[in-house]
Amino acid sequence: MAFILILLAAIFLLQDLFEVDNVVEMERRYLAVDTSLHAGLENMELVMGQARDPRKIFTQFEDEWEAENRLRYGFFGSVIRDHEGKFRAYYKVGSGEGGVATAVALSLDGIHWYKPKLNIAPKLIDHPKSNLIYIEPHPAMDEGWYGGTHAFYDENAPAESRYKLAWRIGRELYVATSSDGYHFETQGRAVVYKADTNHSYFFDSLRDEYVIYGRVRGNYWDTHREIDRRGVSLHRSDRWDATPWPEETTGQIILDPMDIWDYDRHVKPDLYAPNIQVYHEQYIGLPTTFFRDDRRVPAERPDRITGPIYPIFMHSRDGIDWTFPDKDHSVIELESFKRRSSYPDRSSDEREVGQINAASNLIETDDQLLIYFLHRDDTHYEAVGDEERALYVVFMRKDGFASLRSQNGQTGIWLTPVLTLPDSAAHLRVNANVKGSLKAEVLDASTGEPVDGFTVEESRPFRGDNTAARMSWKTGKMSELANQNIQLRFYLNDGEIYSFNWLLVRQPADQ
Repeated sequence: MAFILILLAAIFLLQDLFEVDNVVEMERRYLAVDTSLHAGLENMELVMGQARDPRKIFTQFEDEWEAENRLRYGFFGSVIRDHEGKFRAYYKVGSGEGGVATAVALSLDGIHWYKPKLNIAPKLIDHPKSNLIYIEPHPAMDEGWYGGTHAFYDENAPAESRYKLAWRIGRELYVATSSDGYHFETQGRAVVYKADTNHSYFFDSLRDEYVIYGRVRGNYWDTHREIDRRGVSLHRSDRWDATPWPEETTGQIILDPMDIWDYDRHVKPDLYAPNIQVYHEQYIGLPTTFFRDDRRVPAERPDRITGPIYPIFMHSRDGIDWTFPDKDHSVIELESFKRRSSYPDRSSDEREVGQINAASNLIETDDQLLIYFLHRDDTHYEAVGDEERALYVVFMRKDGFASLRSQNGQTGIWLTPVLTLPDSAAHLRVNANVKGSLKAEVLDASTGEPVDGFTVEESRPFRGDNTAARMSWKTGKMSELANQNIQLRFYLNDGEIYSFNWLLVRQPADQ
């Protein structure tokens, strides 16, 4: 009898191992942070997550040639995987002469970085260790310098234009292409608008078009009164090099901070950089947000108000309408970056964060999310003169933007809205950390009743910490529910859920 049981266990194990080669993760990932998925919650609370364990990548002026040229670090532009699968980072630098350009760094793991010795922009800085990228001279450039920018890799483009970037002069945004991501050729002026700070741009695979999310800069909080709108704008084109971009697709303001926050309070936030990307068939953003406090006026700039800067989280299904689960919650743990306050209205031992400017995107590895940012000690407009600037990477659990957590020692219940099960769904998979137990049942969307074979009583409980745990039932198989409209109901004791998704059966190549 024992031999038979061992044999059966081995057969099931081999079957499972074989099946791994025949399933593929569904692109869409259902995030707990997506409040539209909260059709019903009992004894559950939404807990926002944070990236932690900051590691310094580069410190300003740490290289002699940077110090000689007073290359001050600016926005962390983007981090991408290049055509060879390696990591590549683009970040803004400002010269002592007032010019702005972009530098590049390389990495094999996204954590440990080095600066390539390029020296391909000698008219800007001629030094054998220079890691500045090159953009061909353009009449709009000031002696070759260009507004801070970054690049993205377009895997669907021809080799000669597979890298793309947008650089800015004043209110004008120009687009450029490259074969290697180092030498760029400007294609022309794409859009004209009140551009400012950092942008997000990429090929949007969900809409099959190129997009630029930028910041529209008004002036009303510089002078403490409302003059003009400010916020995040959206620009679209089916071709990156179709300059100018179609007029009807540009200048759409999709986010205005006055529509997001209560401006009757002292703190009046401002979205400084959108930091938007496609994330598993939906959109997420880590907008760098300036928390202006009208009680704080820098002595050096009495016409301005100041406050900390850090990224928060936002989510969207269509890239236009956004939700903010917690409008003041930092995506990055701030305690490591707080310093003693320099303002007289603060107590002598009060500590505060300066500026944390996130990159325009995050990177997903096999087991975690990497978020990149520039940290400055001073608050905006404070101009302390000797602030530290450094580039960092920080780490977050996969889908760790937020979790649904059971409360008060009771069973937490999460009911989803109606979902259409894919026709090739093989397994339900959850990202969860459970000390007690997690079970799931499938409901018939037309009746609201549990489907036979998929009741909570037949659900095999999960316990542990796993970003890709399979949920199963004693008799029910997901393939039996192909193309049906269902609802899921999770039962959670002492734990938290971050996301769920489906594993799909891969069809054989000869079918």
